[in-house]
Amino acid sequence: MNRFFSAVCAVCAAAVLFCSFSRRPPDTVTGHVHMYGNMPFSFPGFETEDGKRYTLVLDEKKSGTLTLKEFQTLQGQLVELSGVIHTGRDAEKAGINRLHDGEFVVYSYRIIKTQ
Repeated sequence: MNRFFSAVCAVCAAAVLFCSFSRRPPDTVTGHVHMYGNMPFSFPGFETEDGKRYTLVLDEKKSGTLTLKEFQTLQGQLVELSGVIHTGRDAEKAGINRLHDGEFVVYSYRIIKTQ
């Protein structure tokens, strides 16, 4: 009986440990791409439908073949982005090119409506 109880506890502990390493799903936002700043210091930003503004950033591993120049062509189109939102200290590294609500690390996008 004691061995059975120990085995059940070990299995439960392993299940809890395994579940604790799960990742949260990517954030999804809908809005429009805008270019901010002046050449040669312009950068792409994103304004959501609820008025939040994020600097667009790419991740070498998760963004695949996306480029920031590609986002320039998306201006004026309703776009859905998937990725991760960084606010506060995580986004302070961007310095002057940081929009008010933080950074959005883009993994992928989908055009919802073209104008």
